[in-house]
Amino acid sequence: ENPFEYSGDTIDEYTEKASLSPWTPVPDSVARKIFDSAMPGPEDVHVELGSGDGRVNFHAMEYGVGESIGIDVDEGIIQ
Repeated sequence: ENPFEYSGDTIDEYTEKASLSPWTPVPDSVARKIFDSAMPGPEDVHVELGSGDGRVNFHAMEYGVGESIGIDVDEGIIQ
């Protein structure tokens, strides 16, 4: 069975398979470099898929984006 092939899994089944690829936080220095390069402004919206603990979202706000949205399937990591 290919763990990356969509088979109509429930969220629980997906989460079990996703444990094959654990969450790895983005280092702060990398997040800063991303936003230094992007030069976001108040009219920009930052969307982070797989946001984990939201650290990149907080950096986005510090760099002045108008809105930052974090999306993650692991409820435990965002609480």
